[in-house]
Amino acid sequence: MKRTYLVLKLLLILAAPVTGRLHADEFEFGFTYGLLSHNEDSFSGGVYRFRPGLYNAFQRGIVYDPFPVYGTGEVFFRFSGPIGDNHSFGIAYGQEEAGGASTTEIRTSYFTNVKHTFDFRYLLFTYHYAIPIRSYFRNISLEVGGGLGLLPLTRWHIKGYQTDLGSFNRSYEALLESNSGFQYRMELVLVKKWRAAVFRFGARIDYRLAGDFTGLAGGSEVRPFTLTDGTHALTPDLLDLVELQQAAQNQYLDPSLRFEGLVRGETEMTWGTTGLFASVGVRF
Repeated sequence: MKRTYLVLKLLLILAAPVTGRLHADEFEFGFTYGLLSHNEDSFSGGVYRFRPGLYNAFQRGIVYDPFPVYGTGEVFFRFSGPIGDNHSFGIAYGQEEAGGASTTEIRTSYFTNVKHTFDFRYLLFTYHYAIPIRSYFRNISLEVGGGLGLLPLTRWHIKGYQTDLGSFNRSYEALLESNSGFQYRMELVLVKKWRAAVFRFGARIDYRLAGDFTGLAGGSEVRPFTLTDGTHALTPDLLDLVELQQAAQNQYLDPSLRFEGLVRGETEMTWGTTGLFASVGVRF
């Protein structure tokens, strides 16, 4: 939460010079749709190698499918003019759902298959600078800019089943939530204005951070923890770190965890995307 407060304070400082002279020359309201590709990192590597448990894993194999390209939508409001015709400020609110990633863990006596879905809600304060382009087409410009804002909600949904291909079959489901996070954005956009309409096509990079995840798995309260081998695990006993460090000496623990210590810390999400987008706006 401290990081969230710092971001809010920074946003207020940045907005202060503008609020005193908010007589904008032009307003715009519109909708944006984009296609995003998730940038793989150590966090997503731990998601793909997710552990439903810690014990009896002497023969553990993992097969996974990564996150595919996914769509996103947002609405935005912008105004230009307070500090110059080529400068614009705005607010963007969006929603993303990244699914399609799966993990299959194969152990000596059974296997587990789960699918991962991440759901994001975000609010960004944006700034863009327009560079006019001389061409055969009028009212074309290039915009460079970005945004900084908050993640009011991040959901991580894990759903699947465990089976030994015999009499043992059970569902596995967990829902984790975080309301503490923030997001950065950088983008490059080609803009065409035609009468009251504004059309944009561009590329952007987003980066998110979120922590303090809590939730339920199998009816029990859990937190996700990142283990020393980089994997993430959700089991109720992870709430007691002292017991786990003692359990690291247990001969039945996965050997890859036993000798290094067990827990690195609570899981913190990093999420980067690269994508293309198009938007339509109405100016007034």
